[in-house]
Amino acid sequence: MEHNSENTPLLVDANAESPDANTQTNIPLMRNSTAEAFHMTLALTWLSLALSVLAFAFTFTVLLGIHAFWRDSHIDWTVRESCAWMMILGICTALISFFNLVCLYLRRGRAMPLVFNLVIDIIVVFYSFGCTITGLIENYSWCEWDCDDSNTRMIQIVAGIGLSFGLGLGITHLVLFLMRCTRTIRWLIEWRRNGSMPSFQIPTGQFTVEITFRLLRQDNANVLESTNRGTRSENITAEANRELI
Repeated sequence: MEHNSENTPLLVDANAESPDANTQTNIPLMRNSTAEAFHMTLALTWLSLALSVLAFAFTFTVLLGIHAFWRDSHIDWTVRESCAWMMILGICTALISFFNLVCLYLRRGRAMPLVFNLVIDIIVVFYSFGCTITGLIENYSWCEWDCDDSNTRMIQIVAGIGLSFGLGLGITHLVLFLMRCTRTIRWLIEWRRNGSMPSFQIPTGQFTVEITFRLLRQDNANVLESTNRGTRSENITAEANRELI
């Protein structure tokens, strides 16, 4: 004799898929992609820190040498301005990269806010390309005919190395910018697909102003009805008194 109980397992079709099968399959893939993105961001941030420090060191050496040791050198003003801008950009980018590394290590793979990093990437790419390309061109052009002095040749070498590191810094942040944009678009697509994106719908509802007015009308009607009843009772009382008189 067969007995059924609550602990008896129900029969399940062998071909039926679990509703969370796709989700469980995608979990390792999502973890792998997240780990790869983290390691890529970490490596590029370290590279940005190294290039920014080197660019700052070489451009600072050029400016310091011009004012202290190589005053008689005839360096082009474009190269000098490019080195000055690259020195400022290098120290600022080094600080930002350092804070990003601190956040990546302490916050378990989360850097500073994404919008802030995207803005920084655009600024670094714009100024590094603008300063280094023109500076490198002028550095080699003016030195073709005015590099007989050993000091001038030394300035050309050091300035060229510093501006080259600045150009590499711009390329690094361009890669970071494209990678962050790609990750943002991918996350938006995944959120949209999973239905976890917040739906921006206009809230619907019904105002209760009309109901409130109805309540007020009923109160007024009750007051008027009670007033009319009082007036009628007074009239009846007055008529009764007249009849008695």
